[in-house]
Amino acid sequence: IVTYYLVVALVSAAASSHIVTQLRRDIQRGELTALIIKPINYIWFRTMQELSYRVIELCIGAVAIALLFLLIPQYLTLPSMPSTYLLFTLAVIVSYTLSHLLQFLLGFVGFWLVETSALEQVLTIVGIFLSGQVAPLTFFPPFIAKTAAWLPFQYMFFFPTQIYLEKLTALQIVAGFSIAASWILALGAAVW
Repeated sequence: IVTYYLVVALVSAAASSHIVTQLRRDIQRGELTALIIKPINYIWFRTMQELSYRVIELCIGAVAIALLFLLIPQYLTLPSMPSTYLLFTLAVIVSYTLSHLLQFLLGFVGFWLVETSALEQVLTIVGIFLSGQVAPLTFFPPFIAKTAAWLPFQYMFFFPTQIYLEKLTALQIVAGFSIAASWILALGAAVW
């Protein structure tokens, strides 16, 4: 379970987008207009800004986890198959994409609502529980776990962590990536 929470922390460092705050600020301060008329697409501009921050945070988190691995190796496990690292990396990219798209959608609500922070907090609380950050979804009642399987939150933290821990079959991995890809397409269409 120690490995579970460390991997969740690493995925959180790499994949948790916080673009909604910047988008809300751009809308409230009237800076969005100046950014939209620039020759670079606003969404790509903010995505690259956020991505650079994520890379730095991931590096810091990886160093911290490497130190923990050196200090308490008996509590940490590494994947036994090399393909797991590739699948885990892909799952983290999917996680970042889902998180970023959800954050952008939430930020765009700022065009209609003056303040989106309450809605952001509700989404965050629901996301923390249904993504497996509080506890692995296998600890929840079956109804909640089955519901979470069809929502995007599970694919932000629980799914990549389960891949890392090698708890999923090949069929479950394919199904998970398929559902996550469906969410990416739906959220991406809504953002564009």
